[in-house]
Amino acid sequence: MKVFLSFSIKDFNLAKNLKEALKAICDVYIASEDIRPGTPLWKKIEANIRSSNFIIVLMTKNAEGSAMVQQEIATAKANHITVIPVVERGVQLKGILEGIEYIEFDKQNIAVALKGLAHYLRKEKKEKDLSDLLTISLLIGGLFMLIGKSK
Repeated sequence: MKVFLSFSIKDFNLAKNLKEALKAICDVYIASEDIRPGTPLWKKIEANIRSSNFIIVLMTKNAEGSAMVQQEIATAKANHITVIPVVERGVQLKGILEGIEYIEFDKQNIAVALKGLAHYLRKEKKEKDLSDLLTISLLIGGLFMLIGKSK
């Protein structure tokens, strides 16, 4: 399972800590760690959002005014990718995120929020793994049926 992490570059250390906490559950993509000289930045970001199962938005006071964060959210929504806001206490969700359930965190005690996020992602990963297994089983069953009919 792949997760795209959207955040203000001013919160890079916080984002790195979040990635580290989630690495046992899923692959967490951080665009600023994926340096590809000569590649258009937005093209790289958009491709990685589209190939993700979720986008986690680290919505801090720094991210509230970030045009890039807003563009990443809009891209995820346009591609029907679930957006999971992780919101700093005191920050109000506005615009495209207004009305979406979120996980609140306090910068002084982020562990509680990480535990809730990890629990949610583990549950989603199990459901995705079961769904993938069912799809594979159906494909194999269909293949056996085709082989049986061709004999």
